[in-house]
Amino acid sequence: PHALDLWAGHALHILGWDLDRLSLHEGETAHLTLAMQAERSLDDYYMPYLKLGPRSYRWTTDSRLNTPWWEPGEIIVERYDITVPFGTPPGDYPLAIGVTNVSAGQDLTLSNGQPTYTLPVTLHVTAPPLSPPDRVLTRALANINSRVALEGGRVSARGQTRHAPWQQPLLVQPGDRITLWLDWRALTTLDQPYTTFVHLIDASGRPWAQHDYTPMGGAFPTFLWIPRWIEGQTFADPYRLDIPPDAPPGDYWIEIGMYGMTSLRRAYHFDPAGNLAGDRYIMGPVRIETP
Repeated sequence: PHALDLWAGHALHILGWDLDRLSLHEGETAHLTLAMQAERSLDDYYMPYLKLGPRSYRWTTDSRLNTPWWEPGEIIVERYDITVPFGTPPGDYPLAIGVTNVSAGQDLTLSNGQPTYTLPVTLHVTAPPLSPPDRVLTRALANINSRVALEGGRVSARGQTRHAPWQQPLLVQPGDRITLWLDWRALTTLDQPYTTFVHLIDASGRPWAQHDYTPMGGAFPTFLWIPRWIEGQTFADPYRLDIPPDAPPGDYWIEIGMYGMTSLRRAYHFDPAGNLAGDRYIMGPVRIETP
């Protein structure tokens, strides 16, 4: 409904936008829809980003129709979530959009001569009726989309135990099993069922072992979770990683996070300042040694 004629460099043309709501509580989500186009084939990955007042939303390319697959001239419509994290002061916030070349790690200059374009709207943020204590947010290892806090995590293998985040590698061998426990806290009512992912990745990000499953082995899906201000609900959630017998020796890392059970899109993480901080949490290193 809102036409726009905004170019990002000579690569990407933003044709229009829409915002589904203009007022929300902390912890709630607005959705920004952008209609975009490329007039030529693009080899690099380009992504829009958003500034909500002082906070930055750098969305990842996960589960998107990324620019190298765009056909010249076709119109691409994508929706981007703007979750206002708990701890955001109430007020009216301007929204400014920009575009970054993810492949080059560089923000583009827009056709208005600036790195961002301010949309002609403001987002009105109000305090929620109830919110998690500040200490929960500041002490959390990961704040997943202001829905779930990872309060702790530990792994065990070969008589060793590490508590996240750890620096000394967990020493294992091919064929070993790593047992994990993740300590969750519900920050608010979850708006969709989530799947937890636990991956053992190498330096290139390739997973060598993984366990993607509904919490508590499928017995406790997230839509049954109770917000912490009702029950103070926390629980320990078990997982395991079986290292393949052919896994080469070297350094690996354990990453964890959540994604929508139906959308398959990873949930974003917020840093303590309220900025998007990717879509995974690195618990610590693992070193696979030869037997």
